[in-house]
Amino acid sequence: QVARCGSVAVDEAKRRVYWTDMALNTVESVTWEGVKHRVVQKTQVISPKGLTILKDWVMWINPGTQELVRCHKYNGSQWDRKPLNDAGLALTTVTPLHFS
Repeated sequence: QVARCGSVAVDEAKRRVYWTDMALNTVESVTWEGVKHRVVQKTQVISPKGLTILKDWVMWINPGTQELVRCHKYNGSQWDRKPLNDAGLALTTVTPLHFS
């Protein structure tokens, strides 16, 4: 159950929905069918905002610490964080679109 959703990101390739919960300080995920719930990360999450997915990574902004944080989207491992200085609260991933 989501307490306070901050951001949502969709992984179309893997058919999963990811979200940040600002009350629980977590990044979580379920399949499109709403099953196989998993808490991706809960230790490096502080009022998370601006969630995005890029390849095998889920990334978000911790505004209080002004950091960009990423971890592996399947198990929350290999987390890393980078300082953002005076960054905003938006995070966007741009990928090329290919038509057949």
